[in-house]
Amino acid sequence: MKRIITTKTAFWLYKAAFPIYIFSALYITLIDRIPKNRRTQLTPFWELRRLIETDHTLYWLGQISGNLVMLLPLGIMLPVICRNLRCGWKVVLIGFAFSLAIELVQYFTGRGLCEFDDVMHNTIGTFLGYLIFPKFWEILTGEKLETVHIG
Repeated sequence: MKRIITTKTAFWLYKAAFPIYIFSALYITLIDRIPKNRRTQLTPFWELRRLIETDHTLYWLGQISGNLVMLLPLGIMLPVICRNLRCGWKVVLIGFAFSLAIELVQYFTGRGLCEFDDVMHNTIGTFLGYLIFPKFWEILTGEKLETVHIG
């Protein structure tokens, strides 16, 4: 496969983009929100039930897919900028911890709804990013990576 950029250039681009990505995720979920009352929704799959049971299909589809996509770049970027994170469970654990931290800050500051489904969808998104990272890297650099490990 023909490379678009060199491996070294890709590494430095990812390393430079990483803090921008993290700031963007925090901006969307915390910084740009006005503090209100603390709210929680800890019932698993409540968004999926709303998607199925209500007429607001596009809204709930947007909520779920937005949370899946939000941490997908994390699953791609972590194994690129840190070779020690080319193991799936480590990347997923970091995605889970980052999402949980966001939800807890949302709760304690009243800057959003602290919910189980967001953590679940963000963690799945991180995992999906990790799964597509080898192909993404190959397209970008032309370098085929060794097998990516889940466990």
